[in-house]
Amino acid sequence: MNRRKGNLFSSGKRRRKRRDYRNASIGPNMGGYDAHGNTHTARSVKKTKPAHAASSSQPGSRRAYRPGEIGNVRPRGESAETAADYSRRAQRRARSLRPPLDIPVRSIVTIVVIVVAAIAIAAGVASCVFQGSVNNRMALQDAAVAEALVAPENAEDPYYLLFAGSFDDAAQTAGEADVLMLVRADTASGKATIISIPSNLIWTLSDGSNGFIGRELAVGGDAGLVRTVADFAGVGIAHFATTDAAGFVKLVDALGGIDVELTEEVDDPEAGSIYLPAGTQTLTGEQALVACKAKNYLNGYETRAQVQMKVLAAIVRKAGAGEGLGARQSTLDAIAGTFQTDLSTQAVIDLLGRYGSAAAEDVYQARVPGYSGYEGGELQFSVAPNGWKTMMEKVNAGSDPNEKSEAVQSVDPSKYTLTVKNGAGVAGAASECAEALEAAGYKVKETGNTDQFAYNETLVVYKDEKNAAVAEAIADALGVGRPVEAGIYYEFSTDLQVIVGQDWKPRS
Repeated sequence: MNRRKGNLFSSGKRRRKRRDYRNASIGPNMGGYDAHGNTHTARSVKKTKPAHAASSSQPGSRRAYRPGEIGNVRPRGESAETAADYSRRAQRRARSLRPPLDIPVRSIVTIVVIVVAAIAIAAGVASCVFQGSVNNRMALQDAAVAEALVAPENAEDPYYLLFAGSFDDAAQTAGEADVLMLVRADTASGKATIISIPSNLIWTLSDGSNGFIGRELAVGGDAGLVRTVADFAGVGIAHFATTDAAGFVKLVDALGGIDVELTEEVDDPEAGSIYLPAGTQTLTGEQALVACKAKNYLNGYETRAQVQMKVLAAIVRKAGAGEGLGARQSTLDAIAGTFQTDLSTQAVIDLLGRYGSAAAEDVYQARVPGYSGYEGGELQFSVAPNGWKTMMEKVNAGSDPNEKSEAVQSVDPSKYTLTVKNGAGVAGAASECAEALEAAGYKVKETGNTDQFAYNETLVVYKDEKNAAVAEAIADALGVGRPVEAGIYYEFSTDLQVIVGQDWKPRS
């Protein structure tokens, strides 16, 4: 019988292989090679039975404990990593775990500055684009106006602005202005004065002729109109604005209408087919236009001037009603193009913001004193020089032009006797005027007619200088009249004499 020689899988060889495998598998901490590649034997370990190893004699044990078998390997706690390596690794980990807000302060400030600057630049560009667009739509057609305008000495000083409108069909056809208002703006005090100037006021025009002041627009253009009105008022005009009927209607409608109180009804077929009752109401563009064009009011020019000034004040109040710069910019963007002016976009916004919320008592309204009469078949207006001079003195001082002097306010009508004469040839004029004066408290001793009916203007004649204030009070009570000193031209036995001219109409 032959035996196997050198059997690779003999019992003895298998046991040796298992020991070699265990020695190699345990690693450097239990024997074999250390961390530096050197061989060593494992430290002497007391051979005790593991607590979890079951004895072969214990019932239910799965297998018996065998000496030399490793059931749990505990690392030695030593590493080949040096202290410097560990420090660098710890720093890298700390940086990776650092909160994102842990950014240098200078970097944060730089970022904030860049963002704010970018926003400011974007806002500035948008503002420039907006203002450029609005400026183009509001620009005047007459470049010569700039040479006629006179800026105030200081930016904070009050200044005058002239508003001109061509509303009537005839005026638009002829290139004339039939609405003229001179505005004094005192932005420091927040007060303003609006003065209505009759477009048919007789004045010397730029070509040397005497004619309606509103016709200067056709003679000398916008620049000529500015110079002529400035000459009439005796002031420098710093700004100019103008519109026509179509632009005016669009302006009011763009604002959603304006609230205006009408002291009497509007029913003038020549102004338009629209009828408006008396009272406070919201007017559309067409309605406001008709109210401004109407001429058949009971008190004629006086009421028409009041309506036009109320409409202008209502437009400014409505346009400036929005709160904040954005609201006023939006409003101006909507109405730009409905009027033309030399004012910049920012200047208009500032005006709207200043006067949009102004109290009624801070906006004075007045009309040029004088009288109307027909000459050559045309109704024309003649200014009362003394009254106009007195009014402009008050306006330039920033006071209420309608305010009576203390001397006028102190007049006691019951102490003065009057003679009333009809100088216009209008039947019943003297008696109607006498009734009005008696109702005011004066004592009328005599009525009659003048030798000739040649008086277009009502005169209040006084003998003594001390009665000049009384004459002014009488003119105020009548609503018309120019105080004059008697001199050698007038004779009467009473304290004062009233000569009724064509300009007088009974007050309703």
